[in-house]
Amino acid sequence: MPNYKTHAVAGTLSGLGVTFYDYQKRKINDPNTEFDFIQLIINIAAGFAGATFPDKIEPAYNPNHRSTFHSLFMAAINVCGINATSDFEQLNPRLKSAINAFLYGYLSHLALDFTTSKGLPFI
Repeated sequence: MPNYKTHAVAGTLSGLGVTFYDYQKRKINDPNTEFDFIQLIINIAAGFAGATFPDKIEPAYNPNHRSTFHSLFMAAINVCGINATSDFEQLNPRLKSAINAFLYGYLSHLALDFTTSKGLPFI
């Protein structure tokens, strides 16, 4: 079963992935774009927070701790959130990137928990 450290690493990697993806998109539009190290730090923190968030709300006191915040329904909500941020043009790009890092971090937590024998409930 994935533990706190595993979730933290997955969330950190999610934040890194979002940062580099966003940088590549900006680089295509403007080849003179410089890498934003502040955004990297923000996204690492956001990915970490997203990946550890479900166990903060529903602590793993026993193997049956998974409920609403550890569910396929919540995974769908996160995917909808990622799609919504991409469509919302008025949102500050830094904030959009941080929100996506959090949501991908959360999804990494759910993906890791899905691979266990208990899996994830529907709701």
